[in-house]
Amino acid sequence: MTSTLTKALPGDDLQVVATARELVAAALMGLPEVLVDDARTRDGRPTPLGDAIAHYGRIPKTLHILRMVDEPTYRHEIKAQSNLQEGRHALARRIFHGKRGHLYQRYQEGMEDQLGALGLVLNAVVLFNTRYMDAALAKLRIQGFAVRDEDVARLSPFIHAHVNMLGHYSFALPELPGGLRTFGESVDIHPDRGIGG
Repeated sequence: MTSTLTKALPGDDLQVVATARELVAAALMGLPEVLVDDARTRDGRPTPLGDAIAHYGRIPKTLHILRMVDEPTYRHEIKAQSNLQEGRHALARRIFHGKRGHLYQRYQEGMEDQLGALGLVLNAVVLFNTRYMDAALAKLRIQGFAVRDEDVARLSPFIHAHVNMLGHYSFALPELPGGLRTFGESVDIHPDRGIGG
């Protein structure tokens, strides 16, 4: 066993994980589930096999941490993904403002219904924002503004200042030219001077 793992160590990190996975699978193969549980712990303490499984579980986490420390681009990707998730959660908290965002249903189906409705409204807001951001970018390009791809990549569909979270809602579908509302015509936009210039 040790020779297989040692051979894999100088190579790729993924090979180490794959080899460790194969070793653990080989050790557990053919054992009934009760024996596998017994093989992991005995008298509340991990057995050598249980200790090996625990160490195996730490390998991907350790590789991830080392990669975070070593690669700035990987750190940047992780931070961007984290910011995206935080934006989605902030929008969900804003939408689900009633009862301070807590689920108060006493039964699981009621909670699932509440969460399903929240997901539906959240997706509707994201779709609305995405369609209008796309239309706004197209209008800016037609008006002669330089719209850079790196700026567009930083736009978030999770903005919500324009969404009325309280008050009366109308679900009547108006006839809209091109399927979208017109942008505010009262704001002057000039390619050279910016807004209101």
